[in-house]
Amino acid sequence: MTPASRPTSVGLASWLGLREASLLLACAPAGGLLVGAVDLATSSGFADLGMALGFALVAAFYTAQLAVTLGRPGWTDTWWAPVILTTSALSSPLFTTFLVDPRPPIVWFWLLEPVVVLAAYLCRPAHAALVTVGCLGCGWIFLALSDVDVARHAHEVVAGAAAIVMPGVVAALVLGRVRRRERSVLEQTRLDPVTGVLNRRGLEHELSEWSERGRGAEPVCLVSIHLDSFDEAASAWGGAAADQVMARVAVALERAYHRSHLVSRFVDHEFIVVSDIDPDLLVPSLLRAVRVASPQRPVTASAGVVWGIPLDLLAEGQLVPMVERARQRVTAAQLSTGGIDAQQFEPETYVPVPVPQPVPAAPPRQEEPDQPDLPGSDARVLGWWLAGTGILLSAVPRRPDQSSPVDLLVYAACLALVCGGMWVAQSDTGHPRVGRLLVTLTLPVTVMVVMNVPTVEARYLVVVLAAYPATIAGVLLDRVWAQWMVVLLPVSFVLATAVGPTALPHALSITILAVGLVAVTALLAAMVRRRRLTSLNRLHVLTLTDPTTGVLTRAGLAREFLDLPPARRTGILLTSVLPRGGEGQGTALEADLALVATSLHELARGRGVVGRVSGRDLVLVVPGADRLALLRRRLQQDLGERSSEVEVLVGLAYTDDHTEGGLWQAVNEADEAVRRQSHGDAGPSHLVPADVTP
Repeated sequence: MTPASRPTSVGLASWLGLREASLLLACAPAGGLLVGAVDLATSSGFADLGMALGFALVAAFYTAQLAVTLGRPGWTDTWWAPVILTTSALSSPLFTTFLVDPRPPIVWFWLLEPVVVLAAYLCRPAHAALVTVGCLGCGWIFLALSDVDVARHAHEVVAGAAAIVMPGVVAALVLGRVRRRERSVLEQTRLDPVTGVLNRRGLEHELSEWSERGRGAEPVCLVSIHLDSFDEAASAWGGAAADQVMARVAVALERAYHRSHLVSRFVDHEFIVVSDIDPDLLVPSLLRAVRVASPQRPVTASAGVVWGIPLDLLAEGQLVPMVERARQRVTAAQLSTGGIDAQQFEPETYVPVPVPQPVPAAPPRQEEPDQPDLPGSDARVLGWWLAGTGILLSAVPRRPDQSSPVDLLVYAACLALVCGGMWVAQSDTGHPRVGRLLVTLTLPVTVMVVMNVPTVEARYLVVVLAAYPATIAGVLLDRVWAQWMVVLLPVSFVLATAVGPTALPHALSITILAVGLVAVTALLAAMVRRRRLTSLNRLHVLTLTDPTTGVLTRAGLAREFLDLPPARRTGILLTSVLPRGGEGQGTALEADLALVATSLHELARGRGVVGRVSGRDLVLVVPGADRLALLRRRLQQDLGERSSEVEVLVGLAYTDDHTEGGLWQAVNEADEAVRRQSHGDAGPSHLVPADVTP
């Protein structure tokens, strides 16, 4: 599997060291095992030893699913999730096949709703739709095995199917949207936007994943692939064509030699490949892949190789020093006939290089998890769900001998749900108090509707409606209301299953299992929703911070600049770090960048922002700074005290345009001042006071 296609789990929320998504998915096989246990306890046992063995094999099947789901969290974002969810819906027919006098599978018809809700959150939309169709197919199997007259109970069958599908649709619109945003932001943090392969942060993460899987002691090879004369070719082709060639080269490198390696774009036209394959086999294959990647605009490459590196060494912060060693071999490779130069790593003589510590990233702007107003999209979903629930409840058949006052009361409540839900959906603020009141109203209405269905079979089909208040609260309301609905869930299920002339024969077991599974689903949904702002903020911060220095990226700098209070003049101080001579230039550059970033961060003192705008350039943006030259002197003094080896050039500029265009225009002016200094141009400058020292 290539790094680009490798599943990237969110992993922000963990419990017992396991990812949140894998815990949610594990609820499906765990629920299947509970269904089997309840079916066994309420049946007459096994007819013979063969039947007992078959039952044990089904239990082992779901136990293996549970173990693999918890042991392989990364599989949650693959085909594994829809398969697990669909097979869990078939648990009752599979278990009852081997039992004597089992309960009819229709008893578990309501269990399909939590499965659809989990699929809506965990799976991609197409996969969630397939799981929903599979659950409806399982429901048809339940009806067939239970000898239910579908024609006679057509209204109840339709109502039961709608009761299963509606929560899934809502969960897909609310929780599924959160999951998709998490995937998107996570890809931005770990993938290079031009080529789609791993960036440095993504490579470090994947190496840590390899190490955590027990492969830390394995020796690996690190290959630095440098595209020959690519800068000159890119100038002739143009930027868009050069990016296209880079993307094709990246795809070719991923597909080379059985796709069993990690590919990362570090800087410009350099790719880093890490693999446990023999470099004598891997590297020629990589270079051939580069040559044939773009026939219209052919490119060649040279490869520097360092092999025999313990994986733990790379995962513990020594990736950049090893990359620097491979880069040094590239110079020799460019002079060789084969374009390859390799060096064996000697761990006995290696002294770890100190890893530069980045500036601590500023904490993300926190928002209240329980906002007074519902977000517009969630308010619309809540409103339409309430309206749909009112229509659904009014369409469920009731006993013909039902007294008219109760009928009128139920219809009036359904009308209130429909009208109130439409009002909430159309409002700007969502009216959370009205929404909570309507969700509370669904509790007695659903119980009254389920209690008065005409037959036992029909009651089995619509008993899932008793789970609606808790499900709605978990998916769309705050944590406190979800907890209250879960507390009231046992009462509603007892009334919906055990009270009335059509009380269900297995009311106790249904209530126990329903309360457990529906409560877990609702509370986990509430947890996901409550923490989505924090999770997305944390992920978004990763996209806005530079992994080497800890300061903002270009995108982060632009965003923070627009959030600064407008000032009459905003000062731009651009610092370009000069390269050192000799070996270890890459490692020294990272240390120098981290040191300069720390100095700029202290100069900002909470009034300004610091960002990295290119490989060697850092920018300090300070609103209302009229004495940038003084800040420049303080920076140079601070750097002299910290390290005598760090050399920088500083360019200054001002802008009174508080827009992103104004920011980059001023940064370009400061960059021009730096380039004039580096080329010894003593001509007059249009920047004031960029080249003037008061």
